[in-house]
Amino acid sequence: MKNRIDDYVLGNMSIEERAAMDQARRYDPELDQAIRDVEDSLAPLSLAAGAVPPPPGLWNRIETAIGSEKEALEGRAIIELAEGDWFSVAPGIDGKTMWNGRTTLLRCAAGAILPNHMHDDDEHLLVLSGDLVIGGRTFGGGDYIRSRRGFDRFLHMTRTGCLILTQIGQ
Repeated sequence: MKNRIDDYVLGNMSIEERAAMDQARRYDPELDQAIRDVEDSLAPLSLAAGAVPPPPGLWNRIETAIGSEKEALEGRAIIELAEGDWFSVAPGIDGKTMWNGRTTLLRCAAGAILPNHMHDDDEHLLVLSGDLVIGGRTFGGGDYIRSRRGFDRFLHMTRTGCLILTQIGQ
């Protein structure tokens, strides 16, 4: 895996390989940290490259881009995937509470299994990406599942890893 991480950081992957690694690091915090560690270890090499004068007008383009972004994002609450307080739900499954106490984002590593569990109210699941298998049926990005209140005796698992938005109740 170390060679794959190095290839990713150095840009030695095909577009497809890089996309697969981008997806894998979203579900695997250890892989994400390993990639960051390699990036950090290589950062001092940028100092060895020496100074290169910026092209004319670059600073004006940067200021314009910052102003446009600031205007577009004003009044919005933004929390990126890696940010926030993640907690362990089960082996290979981390959760993060979203805008209310009933809504949770689940980040599931490949092969992770969510055991049988109790629902205090109806549970709404939206698969954002990856695959989720319940009772032998595979759900993918954009698929919605509602489970009724009570004991859910079916395992939820993922083959490739997934990102799920779940809400209990309305």
